[in-house]
Amino acid sequence: PDGWVTMQRQTLDYGVGMHTESRLTSWQGWQLRTLPFNNFRPIFPFAIPSLGTVRGRSYLILGGQGTVASEAQWLDGHLPPFGVLDSPGPDELVSGVVPLHGWALDNKGVASVSLIIDGGAPLPLTYGGARPDVCLVWPTYAGCPNVGYVGSFDTSGLTPCHHMLEIQATDSDGNSRVIARRRIIVAP
Repeated sequence: PDGWVTMQRQTLDYGVGMHTESRLTSWQGWQLRTLPFNNFRPIFPFAIPSLGTVRGRSYLILGGQGTVASEAQWLDGHLPPFGVLDSPGPDELVSGVVPLHGWALDNKGVASVSLIIDGGAPLPLTYGGARPDVCLVWPTYAGCPNVGYVGSFDTSGLTPCHHMLEIQATDSDGNSRVIARRRIIVAP
């Protein structure tokens, strides 16, 4: 139920495990008892669109059943969010109030997204906008399709030069990560 599986030899002291970040729970496996393991894969509950691309992140875990279980459970509670800043673009010349948007995903769900300018205090962004385009590529993640974020910032208090934008996302387990960094140029 937590998105991982293991295939062990009969003594349960060695095998291979896999944890899917999107917490898939259906698996298919093939095993020949004379070998410690053969093959298994998650069963995806979606169809790939024509000429489409589907992405996911999985983690291979080796060891006994107890090791695989504890490592998978640790991953499930400690994986931070990931995502993209779509706009403004890299080294974009900006002025006035600048809109920004992107997306963030997490195995259990994103709790908040913030903008940090030049290492300053985090400015909250609005999270939960519809991004079905993201969830077509990254299906089965928590929150899909409402994984977009939006916001804006005012450049009037910034010097006319390069500035660093960072997008920080925090998940429902409290794990946090800077998911995007982008240099912009404030116009004179």
